[in-house]
Amino acid sequence: MTTTPIPTLMCYSFGVRSAVHAAASYGVAAGTLLADTGIPLAALNDSYQRISLRQEGLFFQNLIKAINQPWIGLSIGQAINLTDIGAAGVAMLTAANSAHAHQTLPRLKPLLGGQLHWRRQILGNTAVQSLHEHYPLGVLRKFMMERYLAMVIQFGVEASGPEIKPLRVDLDYADPGYITQYQKVFSCPIKFQQPVTQIVFPYLEQGYSFSKADTHVKQAMIQLAESLEQQLCRDMDIEQQVSAMLKTALPGAVNIEMIAKAMHMSSRTLRRQLNVKNCNFQAICDQVRLEIANEKLTNGTLNLQQIALACGFSEAKNFAHAFGSRGQSN
Repeated sequence: MTTTPIPTLMCYSFGVRSAVHAAASYGVAAGTLLADTGIPLAALNDSYQRISLRQEGLFFQNLIKAINQPWIGLSIGQAINLTDIGAAGVAMLTAANSAHAHQTLPRLKPLLGGQLHWRRQILGNTAVQSLHEHYPLGVLRKFMMERYLAMVIQFGVEASGPEIKPLRVDLDYADPGYITQYQKVFSCPIKFQQPVTQIVFPYLEQGYSFSKADTHVKQAMIQLAESLEQQLCRDMDIEQQVSAMLKTALPGAVNIEMIAKAMHMSSRTLRRQLNVKNCNFQAICDQVRLEIANEKLTNGTLNLQQIALACGFSEAKNFAHAFGSRGQSN
């Protein structure tokens, strides 16, 4: 399977810039990584250069080929610091504790998601953070999953210290053959071929204290991050903006008022903008659910009820009806 990124979705060049620095330790030149991506050299000096997710995907494909280390996703993830990802990273780093940082995350997700999006749930005495694709990543999938999970560990250690340790890591793909590398990064049980990719931490209501807490810096960085998010949104079609927001919100309950608020506009304004494009909110929501269902069916690790829940349906029969009717019309 090849990567099929949506070329008009945009991101900032944080990930590219930090990965170039990490690749240098392997003797790989920046020019090799940027070849045929269309990413300008200026992106290596300015983390706020806007590039498409397609360009970022091509960059990471070049990196995988150039380094040719099976666990390079883990290595690249460990090499990224919170300060490497700009205002959003500094906002998390200067939170009072991990609980406050997670409360801030919904406002920062558009800057942090990139090729993946995640959902956090509190289940009893555990905090579960699961990873999901925005769209099929193909050959990049395992690399992106490993990179992000390693980043989570690196960010926790940077903000609070080595006491932040996961209870386990679940992965929805087969053992790639280098379990020792996973154990070095996560220091906890690793389970492959699970229904979903997720990292599980002990849940502390007050969270872990952060050593660089600074309320004033945090608020300033949140304001900057929200401004940067709005700039990205202006680069995207309104239909794509709604789609991206829905993929972040599902499988929870969603409605147009909730999505409009997240996009800093009224539901009336959102409806009007969608009407101009001859589309409507429910049609976009149905399409997003179809895309999520296709992703889960392709992976083949979930049963029908689990896929239904992941798509935002309470019952498998409702999902089957919606998926069947949409699938026949596509």
